[in-house]
Amino acid sequence: MLSRRLAVEVDGPTHYCRNALPGSTAGGGSTGSGSSAGLPKANERMQPLGASLLKRRLLQQQGWTVVSVNAAAWEGLRGAAQKRAFLAAAVAAAEAGSLQGR
Repeated sequence: MLSRRLAVEVDGPTHYCRNALPGSTAGGGSTGSGSSAGLPKANERMQPLGASLLKRRLLQQQGWTVVSVNAAAWEGLRGAAQKRAFLAAAVAAAEAGSLQGR
């Protein structure tokens, strides 16, 4: 739909800085969550990098609704039905947030 300005971006590990939560062991003791592909582990707090935040803000200022999908969350979904439901909820939440900001 051309009149709808919707940007969906899957944010992989290079979109975040990582900070191990207090009391965790950095670099070892994986509990099986996360993967060797650079996705976050359960003991990591993910903070979007400034470049990602700036890109979102610039798009929003131009009237776009921006949906950011965490790659680790996406990978954890099973099957097309879960992925469709996840995206539908993410788009609905982003659109609701953009309407509140106007």
